[in-house]
Amino acid sequence: AYITGVMWPALAVTAIYAEPIIRFLYGQRWLECVPVVQQICMVFALAVPFGFNNAAYMAIGRPYLSTLPTALDIAVKGLGVWLLYDGTLASFAWALVTAGVLMYPVHTFLQWRFLAFEQRPFLQAQGKSLVIALLCLAVAWLARELTAGLPALAEIAIIAAVAIPLWLAAIWVFDAPLRQELEGAARRIPLLSKWLGPA
Repeated sequence: AYITGVMWPALAVTAIYAEPIIRFLYGQRWLECVPVVQQICMVFALAVPFGFNNAAYMAIGRPYLSTLPTALDIAVKGLGVWLLYDGTLASFAWALVTAGVLMYPVHTFLQWRFLAFEQRPFLQAQGKSLVIALLCLAVAWLARELTAGLPALAEIAIIAAVAIPLWLAAIWVFDAPLRQELEGAARRIPLLSKWLGPA
């Protein structure tokens, strides 16, 4: 839940702000890539909870377990491309999103079977990350609507000034697992340590 607590909100905001980000970095000519960037954000969001699985399989002495989902993932993506690809980059990206959705329960099962991850606690741990990500998504969408038409850099600066404090506040309000880590880091700063009080 630590990595999803960081990555899901970041990906949510990136998806909403794909247009000004691309406009600022690459210019108007690349704006047709906006939907693809949003789809790639979805692909990464689906993969984030299992980012350390391969290292875990190596740690328990079963490296072959990383080969199985990888091979299956390639096969599913290949099938998705064959069925969905119509010559556009967007259709290719949708094939990757579909593969990510189909592989999610596969990775969850492998975690349960070989890494002793109980499915209910695992999904509950992701629940707070999902709530925070959805909150950031909603606020980013609202901010995007209110700042549309501003220069790209101004839009990005505004959402950065809004989203980061919102994310930190949401971590505290929803008592997400990442809160303990952030509090531990904050207590190393004298001013913040005094404000937080005793541990």
